[in-house]
Amino acid sequence: MRKGVMFSLIMIFLTLSLLTVIAIQRSLISHHREFIHVETRINSMNNMYESISRDIKKTTEIIGRRAVSISVGHIVLSGEGLYSATDVLKKLIFNETPVGFDDGEMLLMENATILYWMDKIEEVSILKGFYVNITILNFEIKPYDSWNLLANINLTINITDQQGIASLVRNITISELISIEDLEDPLYPLNTSGRVTNYILKTPYENYIELLVNGDGSNNNWKVGTSILIWGNDAGTAGSIPNPEEKILVTDNISKFNSGDVNNFMSLVSETDISSGITLSVYVVNATNVMNLIPNNTIILVDSDEGEVWNIENLTKHLSGESNKNSYYRSSAKGPSYLDRLEGKLTCIYCNQVEGVGLESLINKTYFSGYVGIDIEKTNIDYLYFNSTYFPPNICKVKGLHSWFRIDEEHPAIYNVTDLTYSCS
Repeated sequence: MRKGVMFSLIMIFLTLSLLTVIAIQRSLISHHREFIHVETRINSMNNMYESISRDIKKTTEIIGRRAVSISVGHIVLSGEGLYSATDVLKKLIFNETPVGFDDGEMLLMENATILYWMDKIEEVSILKGFYVNITILNFEIKPYDSWNLLANINLTINITDQQGIASLVRNITISELISIEDLEDPLYPLNTSGRVTNYILKTPYENYIELLVNGDGSNNNWKVGTSILIWGNDAGTAGSIPNPEEKILVTDNISKFNSGDVNNFMSLVSETDISSGITLSVYVVNATNVMNLIPNNTIILVDSDEGEVWNIENLTKHLSGESNKNSYYRSSAKGPSYLDRLEGKLTCIYCNQVEGVGLESLINKTYFSGYVGIDIEKTNIDYLYFNSTYFPPNICKVKGLHSWFRIDEEHPAIYNVTDLTYSCS
């Protein structure tokens, strides 16, 4: 009897112990699952925060460029520069109407403002089980360099789980560059009654011209054309070159050529002396190693007065730009920045905030002549050309460039053309 009771007590104890272990295990599993759930929600919250941070950078760049484009359109239509480029851009980005803008212009910013982006973020976050509140504490836009504006946004991001599991509050500052490349330069339409345009395209060139070779010149002016390299042993091919009057023959030995073929070319560069029967008035001969130093099919200047041959292709292409209308742009120490240009200013006021943000291009007077009157004697530097009171001394012509090209005394060294200037007045 006692054994039976003892056995029953043991079984009860074991059963209770087992039930206790099971209960503890279930509790641990429950706590673990709860921990995993909380950890998952926290990870999701952090991922949402990172996503918002990345998205606002991209959004700011897109909205900023839209605001600049709308500002330029307003300038063209009104014929006046902005009263404050930074204030106008900020208002457009935040869906506020700047002074002088109308409802039609503001419609162009519809669904493309920071406030619209904030609303969409909050809507999407609700679908993911979070409440998101974004507060803009400060926003500024200023020049960064010649090719970019800088937008700085200080904001607070508050993310709360809808079940009250966790929340996240962070204050951050986002800095994003807004490229101005491919945007219209407002100085051109402002100073031509809207008739002439130019777009901000950064020049691909760092060195504009290069001295290639020296030799003996004919002391008779200069010529500019496309180089065509023909070895003396291939002299027979000279007669079949198309449009030789536009090309400059470059060879190692001119004596092997038929003089009639040579005389069809614009000019001549040779390692040997001039041959009898050649009547070209402009040439450089007795130059060394021209076949290796002068590239083929390149725009070169034969300055027979100085006995020099220059590669001026980069400068020529910089002047004509991508569309053969107006030139590419380069950074400038004194030229107006893009924000200055939006305000119609011809000096770099914003350089007081950030150094090295100026821009300049070269006026194409041939293109201008089809739309507005031109002043041949003014420098081709855009912001100086548009300045009606700027008439400095020592305005020079440049060998190899158009007859209408002029450069002021501050710019020959910048464009490497000091040795090519002439007829300064």
